[in-house]
Parts: sequence; structure tokens; C-alpha cells
Amino acid sequence: MKGIKLARLWLVGAALAVAAFTGKAYAGPTQNIDIHVSISNTKSLSAGTTFYNFGALAVNVASNSATALVITNDSAALIETYRIQGANATSDTGGTNWSLAAATGTDTYALAAEFSNARPANSDASWSSCDTTLAAVTCSAAQFGNGTAAESGLLVSPAAGVNTRNLWFRIKTPGVVTDPSDHTATVTLSVL
Repeated sequence: MKGIKLARLWLVGAALAVAAFTGKAYAGPTQNIDIHVSISNTKSLSAGTTFYNFGALAVNVASNSATALVITNDSAALIETYRIQGANATSDTGGTNWSLAAATGTDTYALAAEFSNARPANSDASWSSCDTTLAAVTCSAAQFGNGTAAESGLLVSPAAGVNTRNLWFRIKTPGVVTDPSDHTATVTLSVL
């Protein structure tokens, strides 16, 4: 009987030993550690040239730029989306300014901007979502673009070889003007 009791005690001890080794072993309490990091670069863009001259145009005509301005994401690290804002055209001689609007009229002009690899046609259909306004508007594949995301001002990569975009302009001159002298409108291109 004594042997049976010893065998039982031995079996119970062995079972406890197996249970102890199959459970999780902890050396003590656990601690989570949060790792924080940020990128030190800042958003940045540059333009190959800072002006475009349409020259002398007649009233009530539409003309699109013959060459594009090359816009570069020069942040070296950040994917960028651009915003475009138009402005009233001020008289270079102190005369009457032209107001920016979607439709032309007396001393009122329209200015559109479009990102595209190729020069857009000088037709309203090619510039349907490209009119600038006095408020900054965010670019998309269609907004200020030709519908092709890789040519637009949307999510422009900083990687060399794909970090540039061609920006074209189209002006519609006023139907009637008070001041026919040179006018300058400043288009603001910014990074969202």
C-alpha cells in the first residue's frame, strides 16, 4: 500500500512538473516601449522660371502658353500635392486693373493652369477644370490636370526623374478694356 501511495505522489509530482514547464515563463512584469521618429525635411518646390509673357493679344481672345514652366518637387524626401491660386491682373502703368473671373467681360479676364506633359489644345474642353480663382485650390488628376495622375500636381514624388511637372497657362482676355497697357497677374503655387 505504501508503494501505491508513493507511486501516486510521484505521478502527482510529475504532473505538476510538466504543468510548470509547459506554461509561459515570465522573468517579471512586461513593459511596452513606443519609438517616435519624424523626417527632418520640409516641403519645397521650385520653378524653372518665374514668369510667362503672353505678349500683346487682342481683346476677347483665348491663348495658351507655347512653353511650359517646369515645376520641381525639390524637398528630396516628401511626396507633395500642389495648390494654385490666381489673382487680379494689375496694370503695370498704374491704370485700371483687370478682375479675375471664370467668364470675361469689361476689364475682366480668365486664367487657367494645367499640369500636362504635352501642350494642351487651345479649347475650352481641354481646360474644363483648370480655371484659377482668387482662392487657393488643391490639384488632383483632373483639377488643374489633364486626367493623368502621373502628370498632375497630385502626389508628386521627390525621386529624381519623376519629381518634375510641366505647368501650362491659358488666358482669356477681357471683352472690353479701359486700360490696354501691360498687366501682370501673380499666380501662387504652393504645397499642401
